[in-house]
Amino acid sequence: MQLVSVGTFKPNGLRFYVHFDRIANVSGIGIKCGSIHDPPVKRGLAHAVEHILTRKSNKYAAKQANLLLWKFLGRPDDLFNIHTNWTSTFYGHDSLLRKDHMLKVFDVMASFVRDQVVEQKTRDAELAAVHQEYLLRGVDSMEDLIEVLIHQELYQKNPARNRIDCEPEEVRTITVQDINTFISKYYLPNNAFVVLLGPSFEEAKKLVRRYFSDWEPR
Repeated sequence: MQLVSVGTFKPNGLRFYVHFDRIANVSGIGIKCGSIHDPPVKRGLAHAVEHILTRKSNKYAAKQANLLLWKFLGRPDDLFNIHTNWTSTFYGHDSLLRKDHMLKVFDVMASFVRDQVVEQKTRDAELAAVHQEYLLRGVDSMEDLIEVLIHQELYQKNPARNRIDCEPEEVRTITVQDINTFISKYYLPNNAFVVLLGPSFEEAKKLVRRYFSDWEPR
């Protein structure tokens, strides 16, 4: 069994985890922020940021990004691994058949995280999508609802009691300025990590340098 190798890109503090595997082709970029980092009366902000950033980037228009992801990952939720939890947000995918497919998807995900494109029309559309997820999964899914209720019973003041999806009356108040402030605070290389299953450590190091060498820590 191969061990996981860990490296840090020293110029900006970005950490990367690598597991060499000749079969697996998995990649992803994580940010160490989740629903526990939602500001008071803005619960759902971390989840909304995830939705908004995965709409488009400077390199990929919204339609182009969607077509590429659907091509390699199938329908939404098939091989997608884009999600927000209590403590982190992840932009990645499950194992793909070919390495070149993984590298193409990684290119799209890296552009989302780095370019951080936020627009008013995207904000409007994606806040509606976040609200829809609240209804479909947070309310209609009994398993998810029970998990929320357990957290709210266990934690009275700790932000771990926050819903991951949103509080509907609060998510509607999130502004573009709220989104940009949240991104500026948490979407930093020294608060992020890259996961790569498949490439060698040296290959992974070159990928991190290629995509993130000019990402400035703050």
